[in-house]
Amino acid sequence: MLAYTLNMGIAFVFFTSTASVQASVLYQLTTDIALVPAVSLWGVAAIAAVVLSIVNLLMRYRPISSAGPLLGYLVWFYAVVVYSTHGYWFQIIPAIIQLVFWAYHHMRLLEYRHNVDRGIEIPPP
Repeated sequence: MLAYTLNMGIAFVFFTSTASVQASVLYQLTTDIALVPAVSLWGVAAIAAVVLSIVNLLMRYRPISSAGPLLGYLVWFYAVVVYSTHGYWFQIIPAIIQLVFWAYHHMRLLEYRHNVDRGIEIPPP
């Protein structure tokens, strides 16, 4: 699931000249608000969510531990809203699956932090 978000983010940031990326309603709506005209703000946020989540999984750095999953959830929540308001019902299915994954990832992270606070630390695999 992280790979799908990362692939979408990379496509929206680095492969903006392709016809399939430019045809996406999500890309069209998020390029107008970015600082760089051809870069999608949604793509930058998707890449940031994946990078923060991977850093958290590797280092378990507590101050930013919720930032990655929360940003990933918000990115896909925005995608669900965009797809549903514009009537793209086929594209909403993977967006909802991603939304559920990021919510589950955030809940598991909160459970882990709660266990660490109680003194029950699970060693990394």
